[in-house]
Amino acid sequence: MKKIVVLLIFCSMVSLFGDSSSSRVAIVYNGVSATNKEALHFLRNEAARADSQYTFDTINAKNGLNRGDYKALIVMNTGFETGVDPVLSGFIQSLDDKSGVILLTFIKGSSEIEVNSYPASPSTEGVDAVSASSLWKHKGSPFKSNKDIKAMHGEWLDLVLQYIDKQS
Repeated sequence: MKKIVVLLIFCSMVSLFGDSSSSRVAIVYNGVSATNKEALHFLRNEAARADSQYTFDTINAKNGLNRGDYKALIVMNTGFETGVDPVLSGFIQSLDDKSGVILLTFIKGSSEIEVNSYPASPSTEGVDAVSASSLWKHKGSPFKSNKDIKAMHGEWLDLVLQYIDKQS
């Protein structure tokens, strides 16, 4: 009888608090570059400031992860003028379930202050994608001091959060 009561209490708690993976998002990256550090810092701070319902975990692609622990995966592709980092490409291709995977690309050396969104296709490793400039500083100052660059970074973050929200 005690086992049944304990099981009922456990089931009630699980249904009451829900699945914690529904609010967890993994940010998968390769390497510790200045762009990666700033992007990770920006993403976490702005999502917290926007009262995002998501908790972001940063994970090096080489360490792997349990896909079932996360509502979505943001694969942060940096350091390339075109294409996807081979380590990140291999990581994406190794996933059985690519739903909820978002490829976020910061185009190396790009000074174009625009954000583009792409549906899943072979050029995006078969997952939804967002791209933006990799220029994190303008005239030696943090991008916060430049209205256009700050707006651009807010735009890619909004698109990434929209993709995450669409996941079931």
